[in-house]
Parts: sequence; C-alpha cells; structure tokens
Amino acid sequence: MCHIEILKLRQGDMEGGQNGAKGMAKDIKTKWPNAEITVKTDFFEHAPEVRIFSIDIDATMANPKNAGMFQPGEVAEWVRGYGSRGDDKPAAQKHFAVIQAHRTNMEAERLIARGAACL
Repeated sequence: MCHIEILKLRQGDMEGGQNGAKGMAKDIKTKWPNAEITVKTDFFEHAPEVRIFSIDIDATMANPKNAGMFQPGEVAEWVRGYGSRGDDKPAAQKHFAVIQAHRTNMEAERLIARGAACL
C-alpha cells in the first residue's frame, strides 16, 4: 500500500507541477504545442492539504479546441511513456526511473506475500 501511495503522490507532482501549469501538462505541449490540456485536482486522502494532480485525458480529447489534433489513444500512450523516451526532459526521465523502481518493488513484495520468492 505504501508503494501505491508514493506512486500517486509522485505521479501527481509530475502531472501538475505548479497548479497544473508545469510538469507533464507543460511537457505535453512539446508534442502538441496548441493543445488545451485539462488537469484535474483531487486531495490526498491521508493529508487533505496535499493536492493530487492528474491529466484528464477524456476531457483533453473532448475539448473542441483540440479537435482533430490527437489520434485515438495517442494521449494515453504518451502519458504512459512519459519519461521513457530519449528526448524527454531529465526530470521526466528521473520520474520514470523512480516509478519503475516502485513498481518493481511492489511486484517483489506481492511475490513474497504469495510465497513465490525465497530470501
């Protein structure tokens, strides 16, 4: 559960940056310069003063200003690969590495909990 919460916070930080004006929302503009990105804000359930940002892919795709700009699934694919591409910014690449490390640790813990791994 700790890994899931860390991932949520880390992802929210990269997606929102400064109230949704930086981070992933800004980096999307490098691929689609004229895109209108919709950023959602939720509050972290364990500390309501902490905001969690996310890209609202459906609202971004549905925005009339973005008509014809994206192919189906293209935004979701870009978001999933954020930080894994060679031309992504160093902060995005570090973010991807941290997310991958947490996912690897989470999977290892699941295997141990199921008794599939020996120490």
